Amino acid sequence: MAAKSFFSRVSISQTQQAKASFTFRTLSNSLSTLLSRNISTTNAAKESASEPVKARPTVWRTPFIDAFLWKIKQKDINLLKNKKIWSRRSTILPEFVGQTVSIYNGKTHVRCKITEDKVGHKFGEFASTRRRKKNAGPGKNAQGKNAGPGKKK
Repeated sequence: MAAKSFFSRVSISQTQQAKASFTFRTLSNSLSTLLSRNISTTNAAKESASEPVKARPTVWRTPFIDAFLWKIKQKDINLLKNKKIWSRRSTILPEFVGQTVSIYNGKTHVRCKITEDKVGHKFGEFASTRRRKKNAGPGKNAQGKNAGPGKKK
């Protein structure tokens, strides 16, 4: 008795059989080429380990600062004291250290004192836009210290 193929056991049309076998062949061919490339590149990397590697030049991006913050920085830094800031995407500069600002979180302004640790970060990182989930404790309508779903006080 001849061995039956997978397609003979499953009732699908001839075009579906052709498509499935074509995609399977394509996938297996692409997988084998990827594996062979990976093996050849790892061998080449081992062979060229003695050669010095050239470092890529790094591109330093200037920090984004909103226009009104830039003007304050140019004029007098003390003008920033207790200022409301809506630009959460602006970067905190070293000149802002020691100032207290109010950062908008989408609903209210959150007071934030700028320290040296915050330099280089964005203003929005220090004013959370999400509320913390308040947990009442174990069980619904819990009363008492260890009250659970089946315990009553």
